Amino acid sequence: MNLEERLNDIIEDRDFKIEELEEKIEELKNFNSLVDTAYQRHFTIKDSGIRDGLPFPRLEMIFEYLDGDRRYGYKWIYGMVMKPYSFMTDSNDLLFIPFSVTRGSGSSDMIRNGKHELPYRDGMHIMKESEVLNLPAYIINEEENHCEKIENDKSIGNKSLVKSMARK
Repeated sequence: MNLEERLNDIIEDRDFKIEELEEKIEELKNFNSLVDTAYQRHFTIKDSGIRDGLPFPRLEMIFEYLDGDRRYGYKWIYGMVMKPYSFMTDSNDLLFIPFSVTRGSGSSDMIRNGKHELPYRDGMHIMKESEVLNLPAYIINEEENHCEKIENDKSIGNKSLVKSMARK
């Protein structure tokens, strides 16, 4: 085997290795996109504590800080709480079906005047869907032992629409 043939073999091996690595990169990208949807998994919650006695089915927004000292971020998980037929025992387990999640960063206080400030998109969704589906809606913040009924403020959508149209 001469030098040219040997170099061609090495180049061919490297090209094959590069193709394998590019495939692995694509697999990891696909896996990473699945991780972004992990919030969509249903989970059980207890009908106890601050949720004790709330009606079901209902719409619910769960507020959580992403770190213990509340400086770096928070998330809202919006979904429906229900008690499926398979749970209709004496258990106080309920099923939470997530619809969406909104993440934020910063150290701003999310409670003003005793009420949580809802994120814009999911806040509009929960108010409108509560009205359309005729379901009660609540905010749950277990860290602060806070439960708040969301009242549908029909004027909010119109004000926001006017503001967004005025910016254009």
